[in-house]
Amino acid sequence: MEINYKKKGNELSINFEFNKEEFASATEDAYNKNAHKYKVQGFRQGKAPRKMIEAAYGSVFVQTAIEALFQNAYQKFLAEHGEFHPVDYANIDADFTPDGGIKITATTTVAPEATLGEYKGLTVNYDAVKIGDKEIGEYLTRMRETRAKRSAADKDYKAKNGDTVNIDFAGSVDGVLFDGGTATNYELELGSHSFIDGFEEQLVGLKIGDKKDINVNFPKEYHAENLKGKPAVFAITVNNILKKELPELNDVFAKEISEFETLAELKEDVKKRMSAQADGENKARAEQALLDAVSKGTKVDIPEVLIQNETQSRLGDFEHRLGHDGLTLDAYLGYVGLTKEGLMEQFEKQARQTLRVRYTAEEIIKKEGIKVSDAEIDAHIEELCAKNGKDAAVYKKDRSQLGFIEREMIWDKLFEFLTKNNKIVAK
Repeated sequence: MEINYKKKGNELSINFEFNKEEFASATEDAYNKNAHKYKVQGFRQGKAPRKMIEAAYGSVFVQTAIEALFQNAYQKFLAEHGEFHPVDYANIDADFTPDGGIKITATTTVAPEATLGEYKGLTVNYDAVKIGDKEIGEYLTRMRETRAKRSAADKDYKAKNGDTVNIDFAGSVDGVLFDGGTATNYELELGSHSFIDGFEEQLVGLKIGDKKDINVNFPKEYHAENLKGKPAVFAITVNNILKKELPELNDVFAKEISEFETLAELKEDVKKRMSAQADGENKARAEQALLDAVSKGTKVDIPEVLIQNETQSRLGDFEHRLGHDGLTLDAYLGYVGLTKEGLMEQFEKQARQTLRVRYTAEEIIKKEGIKVSDAEIDAHIEELCAKNGKDAAVYKKDRSQLGFIEREMIWDKLFEFLTKNNKIVAK
């Protein structure tokens, strides 16, 4: 077998040439292993001569032999050339050589090479999560929301955020009613942002029996083509209002919803838990800001197949999360006034940045020689198992877990390195 290859950009082309004897041997081997799959009249299945099977079914063994020759040679080539990392399936073409051999040309896309910019001596800012009286108050308000009661409002009551209004509405564009824009006895919680921006705000302050024309603009990315960016008027009538009444924030409330006797104790516990969550969030934000900063100057030609795969992966994850909330993608797009194309543009932008960061990080890890030893991995596993009451010996036999732990530890060391060599400022 002869092999030669060339790489242009992210495209790798490899030529494998097999002589007559190698090809003949592979074809005979394909016959011996696969003859039992083919039935030929007059012969017991699997006992027909090769020529009879090929006469009935075509060059099935030749195709099998070509695939086997390629796969063996391709895997051997990749094992010997660790600098190449395919990111897509290989496309192959096969041609017979004049001496009766076969030449197989494989073309595939490989991972790009990144050229780093500045990744040391940078000043990196990030927006930190801060926990103060305001945040604690908002959290306690959400707790009060879980115990909220609703009661019918009288005719002089003015609707406010949090109340549920029962309305009739009819929407029109240029004086013409549009499909889906009309409803009766529709219940809407003000402040829920269920409708187009500006709609709910104009209902605040209205009373039972009030009529009003509400003026809004459909988003430019709205899912309905005939409504994109159009100004619309909704003629509404307020039929009823349900007031939302929150329980008082006091010691009684604290005892009802927690194990604490006083509101002060509850607030202290909330502060402690929120601060712990904020610490984790700030760590993640600082790390992301670091990665974004050091990847900014990276030059890397990311293959389109990687971008599309990452984009589709994000879409799949997003649809899965929506499903858990009982929503379909189409329903979500309708609620937020966005087209699928607009959503995919957002995901593609995120995908490009994610891949840029990934290849930047991998290049820094390689350039700086960041790695973990077997002893460090063992010690980490021992620590994890001690905390979780698991058997470290069993855990160490799981190769997939070991690989995950090693990658996680390398990334931790990467952040230690970047934190040490750059200035991080919380805003």
